[in-house]
Amino acid sequence: MAETLIQAIKVELAQLDLLLATYADLIDRVQQQSPDVVELAALATVLHSYYNGAESIFLAVARHLDLQLPEGTRWHRELLAQVARPTTTRPALLSSSLETRLTVYLAFRHYFRHSYAFTLD
Repeated sequence: MAETLIQAIKVELAQLDLLLATYADLIDRVQQQSPDVVELAALATVLHSYYNGAESIFLAVARHLDLQLPEGTRWHRELLAQVARPTTTRPALLSSSLETRLTVYLAFRHYFRHSYAFTLD
């Protein structure tokens, strides 16, 4: 079981590295000048994908170490809170400040999935 978890985390981390490498030029460019509407939509997709990758790691930990996954309409938020708390089988994965920052990304993820790209700011 531990090897399965380790492998799942390695795969997600490699995907996150590839995501950032793929869009590095765009990320650098928008730090120098304001993005146009197409660049903004691309950046939103990158941010959405990045949070999904982090959440996949959280799901793997919850599944393999906590042996339980949150349920219900707020399961994404509950998962974030779950991995931020230590258990008898693992330490907390996130500090409280990182949990707070990731809550903002989670809210963006929800907004992104339910809005039109031209409404992004």
